[in-house]
Amino acid sequence: MFRMAAALLLVPALAAASPESAALRARAIATAYNLDYDQATREMEAAVKAEPRDAAAERGLAMIPWLMILF
Repeated sequence: MFRMAAALLLVPALAAASPESAALRARAIATAYNLDYDQATREMEAAVKAEPRDAAAERGLAMIPWLMILF
């Protein structure tokens, strides 16, 4: 039981974003909402490259095509 709890405590640390990735991700989301999907995709890809373990950047890459469909 202790091992499982310890493993769960480590998960957020592994998925945490670097400040660079977080900034790129925020800029990409703002760009996507301004309907510049190509630039938003490039910025989100840069966020993934900046921190490959950042799950939010991967979700952001999936979000951009959905925004294209919705808007």
